[in-house]
Amino acid sequence: AFLASCKEIPPFIDFTETLSDTTYLDAVETPQSRIVVLEEFSGVRCVNCPAGHEESKNIAEAHPGRFVYMVLHAGFLTAPYADSQQQFVIEETSFLYDFLEVLAVPAAAIDRVKFANENTISLLNANTWAGKVEQELQKPTPVNLYLIREYDPVTRTLRVTAKLSYTQSISTDNNLSVFIAESHIIDPQLIPDGTSSTVKLDYEHNHIVRDMLTAPQGIVINAEKVPGRVVVKVFEMVLPDAWVAENCEITAFVHNAGDNKEILQGATIKVTE
Repeated sequence: AFLASCKEIPPFIDFTETLSDTTYLDAVETPQSRIVVLEEFSGVRCVNCPAGHEESKNIAEAHPGRFVYMVLHAGFLTAPYADSQQQFVIEETSFLYDFLEVLAVPAAAIDRVKFANENTISLLNANTWAGKVEQELQKPTPVNLYLIREYDPVTRTLRVTAKLSYTQSISTDNNLSVFIAESHIIDPQLIPDGTSSTVKLDYEHNHIVRDMLTAPQGIVINAEKVPGRVVVKVFEMVLPDAWVAENCEITAFVHNAGDNKEILQGATIKVTE
């Protein structure tokens, strides 16, 4: 059996800067419906990865408003082509490739749950993803999560406010992770071509993780997690000129911080209207 604990993951220094970090007690809210998060690992030299992209897209279309996914490029099938204009691998996605026990791509971590009879958190068989998402959709969530964003198109400054509101007591340590992803990026990708493969130069890449507003392992929620506990964290970044703001989205989730890495609730919002 594969033992993920045998692989030592180097520590990632947390340089997260929050503009403000507030916590207070308020009236207990009605729990939100769970939003399931899928982290899909991929690579531009992975011939089976387009099928993974299609599967994630199909799941999203089947569960509007209840499911969000991101595509993280990492691993050994990611080297850009001579015609590539983009480098999709970043430090954060490489960290998460190891952190979420990815053995090969395509693979998907679904709410970061290690499901029964699975050796790793990340699932290689894309045919199982939809069923696992269905399972996760049935779960309640102990924390509500809201995202508010302010974007200035002149300075390209993006301010993201994440508000957590606990509806139940939680004894585990929790972290918050915040990602920014971009869609409609045209760049090469290996695709199947009959019994062989070919590089499609004008492949459309969607939901590609571009950066994180937190450390890849998330930032700690330093508050007693009791019903009515509200935590508000504010982040800011300037979008690089190469990114199309209208095609970018912010995705965040609250997750356990120990050996059990389970995501408790997700949220997503576009950078522009």
